[in-house]
Formats: sequence, structure tokens, C-alpha cells
Amino acid sequence: MRQHEAANGLVSLQLSQKNYLDQIDRAMTEGLPLLIDNLGDSIDAVIEPVVSRAFIYKGRKVVIKLGDKEVASPASPASPRATHTAPTQPQPRR
Repeated sequence: MRQHEAANGLVSLQLSQKNYLDQIDRAMTEGLPLLIDNLGDSIDAVIEPVVSRAFIYKGRKVVIKLGDKEVASPASPASPRATHTAPTQPQPRR
């Protein structure tokens, strides 16, 4: 996925990074693909709408709620622009 979307300006981040909300905001505003690495089981309430793709339609605009503000997204909700990965689970030895 990283190689495939790199030409489209892929924004890859982890929630442990500084200013990850600013990076999510920029990716959503500019319509860039977004990859959130190692999301885990618990999802921060601020980014829940991004992960669940909870788009809000306001006239012809498509917005998504990110924290206390609404971010306009030029991408169509039908095209997945936000993807997340979970940490790998250790496989038992046989």
C-alpha cells in the first residue's frame, strides 16, 4: 500500500507522533491518502470519525468531524482515503 499510494502523497503516521492531529487535518483537507500505523484495540475518540469514515454531508460539501472542528474533504466518501493497521499478533509455535 505504501508503494502504491506514495505517488499520491501518502501521509503515514502513528498516534505516538507529535502533531498527529495536524497531519490528519492536512491529509483530509488536501484529499491525500492517510495511513495510521499500529492503531491497536483502543481508538482515541478524536479520530474515531476518521477511522469509521463518518462523513457528514452539508449541501455539496463533505465534511468529517475531527475533534472540535469540522474538516472539509474534497475526496468522495466512496473512495477510501483513510486506512489503519493493527499491530501484528505473535503466532504460536507449532
